Amino acid sequence: MTLLFWLFLALSFVVVLLSLTGIYAVLSFSASQRTREVGIRIALAGRGRHVIAVLFRRPLMQIGLGVLIGLLVANRLSEGDMVPVIALYGCVVTAISALAMLGPVRRALRIQPLDALRAE
Repeated sequence: MTLLFWLFLALSFVVVLLSLTGIYAVLSFSASQRTREVGIRIALAGRGRHVIAVLFRRPLMQIGLGVLIGLLVANRLSEGDMVPVIALYGCVVTAISALAMLGPVRRALRIQPLDALRAE
């Protein structure tokens, strides 16, 4: 294996790590900004699983759409050679995104509805 291969591998690892860190930060911030909405939903007798579904739906749909577009572009540009790599990256991004949402969602579900409504 050549030095160029190892440099490319290291660079791609750094790029993946940075993109996952960015996704984690954005999703965590987005979920924390919806604390008041969660408080209102719980105050109106919303179940925890329904609140979780509402918080997870939009980010995971956006990530799924991004992965799908990435797969289509990779298939078109590389004539199918890069599709398995992009598919694996898409699975990793989706899993990390779901894990990124767990912490803020759990924190939002623990908040008392009255405290969430008083937050602003």
